[in-house]
Amino acid sequence: MRFVDWDIRLIEFAAAVKGMPFEWGNTNCAALAAGAVDAMLGTDHFAAQRALDLSEERAREMSNACETRKALLDAGLMPVENPRLAQRGDIIYAVFDGWECVHVVVGKYALSSTMERGVCFVRLSGLLAMDGVEVFRCPQ
Repeated sequence: MRFVDWDIRLIEFAAAVKGMPFEWGNTNCAALAAGAVDAMLGTDHFAAQRALDLSEERAREMSNACETRKALLDAGLMPVENPRLAQRGDIIYAVFDGWECVHVVVGKYALSSTMERGVCFVRLSGLLAMDGVEVFRCPQ
């Protein structure tokens, strides 16, 4: 269940990581999503990310097996029927260029991470325009 002040915790988490360089297992997109869920729910899913000793090769293997999508469901996040209804705190999931990608909705933008840009914000509207986008929501 979300903390009463989950939205403030989410914004504080996003502010703390924005601008950090990309690092497998620490600031890759799945680690950011786990950290955001932990901030909102008081869980420790990020510990599982740290325990993976993630490398690009291992991340590719996991992506091919849709492990990130499975982890979202295992963490108790629920699919949102219409991705256009994404709201703050939701996790956006898509497969792009063969990689599983997740982003955390923070208003009109989503927290993301790329090898080139590190942790950054991207426009939510651009993400939702991608084919095959799914949205997952933390339990209330």
